[in-house]
Amino acid sequence: MAFQRSSCNIRLNGTVLVATCSRSDGSTTQSQIDLNSCVANIEGKLVWQRDGNFARSSHNIEVSPDGSVLKCISGTSSGQKVPAQLNLSEHIANIEGKLVARL
Repeated sequence: MAFQRSSCNIRLNGTVLVATCSRSDGSTTQSQIDLNSCVANIEGKLVWQRDGNFARSSHNIEVSPDGSVLKCISGTSSGQKVPAQLNLSEHIANIEGKLVARL
């Protein structure tokens, strides 16, 4: 999927992934997707899950410079805080200028 190959200006606004996405006709549009809608924190590990609301138990949320990796500090049920990351290219796609989660 590698949405970042057809997108630029990739950034996070809270938990919302924002990017300028290309369309097949060469035009671009800004698109966004709230990662809380597709990522969960399960015992300190980020996983793909509908309505996962990972941010409820995570902080220091950021994306890598190229926008392909979500990084944060996630909590566990025992109260530990552990570094976590998730490859966004696994399930986030640019479909004709729109960021979508393919779960």
